[in-house]
Amino acid sequence: MADDTYRVYDHKTDNSLMVAPSLGTTMAIGAAQGATLGLADTMTPEKRLEAAAQRHLVDTGRGGCKITRGYLLQKPLFEFWFECPTVAPKVGS
Repeated sequence: MADDTYRVYDHKTDNSLMVAPSLGTTMAIGAAQGATLGLADTMTPEKRLEAAAQRHLVDTGRGGCKITRGYLLQKPLFEFWFECPTVAPKVGS
């Protein structure tokens, strides 16, 4: 993505992805929170992580799939669930 490199972990048995910003960004987030005692929220917005998850779907041939929900697992790691359209079987010709 233009703003950062994201780490995406594709679950093998269900339609979910775990997404985190680059290691450098993750370390900067931790350092900033430590310096401010957690008072400042320097977390990458969920929407950026969701966009990275959607981009991963496109890049892996699943562009028709859509993110349906997501939640924070542990700063800065989010999990996103997605659904893909089902392909109807072709009726004989």
